[in-house]
Amino acid sequence: MFQLQALSREGLGRTQKEKAMKIDLIVTENASFAAYLFEKGLVPPDAKIMKAATPVDVAGKNVIGDDLPYRLASYALSYTEIPLHLPAELVGQRLVMADYEKYAAEPVVYSVVRKTKKRGNFRYFVELELSETHYPWMDN
Repeated sequence: MFQLQALSREGLGRTQKEKAMKIDLIVTENASFAAYLFEKGLVPPDAKIMKAATPVDVAGKNVIGDDLPYRLASYALSYTEIPLHLPAELVGQRLVMADYEKYAAEPVVYSVVRKTKKRGNFRYFVELELSETHYPWMDN
């Protein structure tokens, strides 16, 4: 079961807003995606880029990526995605910078929480909550 909870932008304190803007890590295999992020100023120049990440890599960091599994995003402080409104013929294709320029929507920031319960000798997935918030510059 997935539950999306929108957080009030006014409810975020100034330090939290500023912290939400700081991206520590980019997880992508597509160099065009990383170039798009830098060109648009969505990430700081010192953001680290990785093709693949582990829980240790993302733990406690503000991460942006093009397809980070929920399992990994749950270790991150926040996960930012750039939603893409792609035509059917581009779905599954390697995108170039022009595709990101044309089809990218505003960034969306999530806080992913993994909840599990122990039953017997195994742990099973119960619920994943996504809390959605936005960057401060989206308040215009």
